[in-house]
Amino acid sequence: MYIDSATARLVAIISNGTDTLNLTSDNTIKTSDYAYVAISFDGAVLRIYINDSLDNSTSSPFSTLS
Repeated sequence: MYIDSATARLVAIISNGTDTLNLTSDNTIKTSDYAYVAISFDGAVLRIYINDSLDNSTSSPFSTLS
């Protein structure tokens, strides 16, 4: 997980060793402000949360991670 300096959006990346899934937040994060960020993956959906609110999610093409 990192903040893309060009867009100020959070990027989450997960991989199962073969395939990679990237998810970018819908909202920007100011690097000068504090923000609570989290990602979750339940085996089917990758989610980004910013300040306790769901920001973006996507379905996963794989269900197991290495």
